[in-house]
Amino acid sequence: MPIGTHYSTSLNRQDRYAQIANGGANRERTPSMMTLNNNLTTNMTGLENLLTLLYTLMQQISGQTFNTPQQPEPQPAPQATPPLSDAQYDQQFRDNLLKNIGEIGDGWEFSDKLVELPNSALNQPETRQYRDTQGKRQQETVLERNNYWEVVQRGADRHLVMRETDNAGQAVKPSEALQDIFAHRENYQFDCATPMRLLNLKATLDTVGADDFDQHSGRLQLSSWYDQHDNSRFDGGFISSVRTAEAGTINVKDKTNNAGETALFDPGKGDKLTPGNVYYFDLPGDTSSERQGWNAVYLGTGNNGSHQFWSSSIGEVAVNFANNGWIASAGFDDYYLGAAVSAPNTDRLRSWDTTRG
Repeated sequence: MPIGTHYSTSLNRQDRYAQIANGGANRERTPSMMTLNNNLTTNMTGLENLLTLLYTLMQQISGQTFNTPQQPEPQPAPQATPPLSDAQYDQQFRDNLLKNIGEIGDGWEFSDKLVELPNSALNQPETRQYRDTQGKRQQETVLERNNYWEVVQRGADRHLVMRETDNAGQAVKPSEALQDIFAHRENYQFDCATPMRLLNLKATLDTVGADDFDQHSGRLQLSSWYDQHDNSRFDGGFISSVRTAEAGTINVKDKTNNAGETALFDPGKGDKLTPGNVYYFDLPGDTSSERQGWNAVYLGTGNNGSHQFWSSSIGEVAVNFANNGWIASAGFDDYYLGAAVSAPNTDRLRSWDTTRG
């Protein structure tokens, strides 16, 4: 409503009230009040015209045009990051696994006890109940403990089991417990198989992120190739395949293999070396000692044509094979490369990567 109209209405209403109050005695004053109202209206109109003129002059002096502020365009809602393809999951996992190997040097000190927390033994071992994979109650003995992990004896097997709460009573997250093993390697010792499981878990964590990893991994348990997350139980979290050989079919420096040991690596049967896969160097005739074989991650070829592998407590090893026969002539001497391979499990990566999808 124009300002003049507002004042005119207000004054007329006051004048009307005054006439009613005085019984019409002041009717002769009405023309004077109307004249005042008209003058105000005229003055306000002139003021508006003056302001319009000043506004135009300001535009001309500044060379700018002052427009009425516009409302910002509505932004579309953020879209969820699309899931990766199998090939992308496979490559990210391999890249993360190889990156982690590059950061941990020789890995962890070797232990023939499978898993060990040095200098963390309990003064008095603790016996308690736990539920096995079938949900049955069993007995275990806690032997060693740090802030994130406990070494427990279950029958003949030793397991590194994640604690539910730390020393301060705070809930332990799987991602943090796993990070501690990599960040403080001096506090942990393993055989040559458990580090493969650790590398699988760490590459999975780095691929799917901490939130999804913590949601799906549960209370972690480590012991050689043991995998709590599927029915195979002993694939370390990888997709694994192996061919075995009949007794006496492989000879390395006059030592022959036993029945059930791995067959010799053979590209003619589809075997190939791929960086980020885990392979096995087998010592023929030995199926019981701590030297019976070495689990090793393939890194690629070196500048001199040798094949580069990594194994925990040893670090990077340059391997040459005799006459392309896949029997090591340098690096892992006395061993042959077996027909056993562990590759990324892209189905698990996709099923755990719920945030991305």
